[in-house]
Amino acid sequence: MPDQIYGATLGGAVAGALTGAGFAVAGAFAGAFIGSAVNEVISYTPLSSYNGTTRKQNTRNNRIKSYIKVGIDTVVNGLIGAATGCIAGEAISCSYYVKPVTLSESLFSPPALTQHAQTVTGEIIGLIFDSICIDDSDNSQEPVWDLYPAEGTEDAAA
Repeated sequence: MPDQIYGATLGGAVAGALTGAGFAVAGAFAGAFIGSAVNEVISYTPLSSYNGTTRKQNTRNNRIKSYIKVGIDTVVNGLIGAATGCIAGEAISCSYYVKPVTLSESLFSPPALTQHAQTVTGEIIGLIFDSICIDDSDNSQEPVWDLYPAEGTEDAAA
């Protein structure tokens, strides 16, 4: 199972629903909050092993750390989501919308294809921001790009 799949699924559903309703910025922040909150709640349950994390002890100190993590994740990921959504919307604009009648129209009509292009553009920009900006030091996942090599590895990086 990929890391934190439950939070990503629920956060993405909330973000998509609000964005589809015309509230892109609110969708970005709500999706970021739901995704992080769900993952933190699951980290205290036996499901944590299925979510790619280790189970945390339910202590006051851990709960405080979880509240802080959810707050930081919401701000950082919400800002990244809102910024990438705005950038993608400006880069690939859709000047009209026709309500689809069939499933194929909702997936393959020109407005739908434009929306798919905006989604791909926003996700690519978001992945770049995530890989550069987010310090997830409590997670064992390696960064996508290493901007500065670790101490003692300068020769290996060259």
